[in-house]
Amino acid sequence: MATSIVQQILEEVERLPLTRQQEVLRYLRGMEVDRQAGTKRASVKARLQDLGPMSREDAEEMMRVIEEGCGMSSLKNRFHI
Repeated sequence: MATSIVQQILEEVERLPLTRQQEVLRYLRGMEVDRQAGTKRASVKARLQDLGPMSREDAEEMMRVIEEGCGMSSLKNRFHI
């Protein structure tokens, strides 16, 4: 049986440090507010810019999660990490 998208998201979030888990929660809650208001959430690129500078460790962890979740193995080369 295939793993559900919800289960995949939970597994990825559980691997993150608490501060990143809180960021994910705030983002998801914001998405729901936007949905109810009929507005569109900013793109991932815009959201990343809003976060400001991040440590190399955090950037590598984010790329790992994205690569595993999306099968995008070229992200490290694309973003020079």
